[in-house]
Amino acid sequence: MRNYILRRLAVMLVSLVGVSIIIFVSIRLVPGDVVSLMMGQQGDMAAGQAEQIRKLFGLDRPMYIQYFDWAGEVLHGDFGVSLRSGRPILPDILLRAPITLELAVLSALIALVFSIPLGVFAAVKRDSLLALLAQVGSLGGLSIPAFWLGTMIILVSSHYLNFYGGGTYISPRADLVGNLRMFALPSLTVGFSLSGALVRYTRSAMLEILGEDYIRTARAKGLWELRVVLRHALPNAMIPIITVLGLQLGFLLGGVVVIESVFALPGMGRLVVDAINQRDYPMVQGVILLLTSLVMMTSLVVDLLYVYVDPRVRYE
Repeated sequence: MRNYILRRLAVMLVSLVGVSIIIFVSIRLVPGDVVSLMMGQQGDMAAGQAEQIRKLFGLDRPMYIQYFDWAGEVLHGDFGVSLRSGRPILPDILLRAPITLELAVLSALIALVFSIPLGVFAAVKRDSLLALLAQVGSLGGLSIPAFWLGTMIILVSSHYLNFYGGGTYISPRADLVGNLRMFALPSLTVGFSLSGALVRYTRSAMLEILGEDYIRTARAKGLWELRVVLRHALPNAMIPIITVLGLQLGFLLGGVVVIESVFALPGMGRLVVDAINQRDYPMVQGVILLLTSLVMMTSLVVDLLYVYVDPRVRYE
């Protein structure tokens, strides 16, 4: 197990180097830089002043030198300074990170609470009306864009239900109820989108397991059907479910960028969107690199969970 973890960490490190290069180059391929935007806002800025500002930011140097300087700072725990605010980047990222993580965790919990029972029921009672509705709902979760669903939820809840939890961020330490109220609608939006795939994979995995010989043997012994499903079938169906959940959580961390913008949540998603619009290169690089690290760590944790779910899985 230890050797496997070390190998995975080494692969993650190499992958992060590749991702950092892609981030660094791609953001600079976007037309215009931060100085050009500043010149647009201050029309009286002379060309000589613009070049001085580029030199001050280090944007006049070759791109590979800029990359190695930035990468060296990151290895020492310094993500640089924002080109727009002049403040260190890491404190701003760490201030926004709990908001994004809370949204991701709440969305995953909502998806799990609804999708696994529905998937199991759709497999056990495959010909029932509720099973059919569960499959239709899962298709909706897969096909409906999250930004459109979020917009519709805001419209209905604010106009017809007089409920909208958006606005200024409320810390759970200051007001837990207010915090949950703020995250209720965005979590439901992301959770619904996430549950679409989980319901279908849970149903598929359960249908396969319920056809196994040991399930028929358990039923032949006269065991209670609920015990057969929960004790014998569901644990053996958890491997593909955990795999899908891990993949979905990875996409979830990247997908909250849109949802945070729709619901005006001041998380890392909105931070990176604003940084892209302002061509704040260090901020974009820092946020995306951190999100990529979280996705990779999530994948590692999911792989390690296999050992506890299925004793037959061993990592050397």
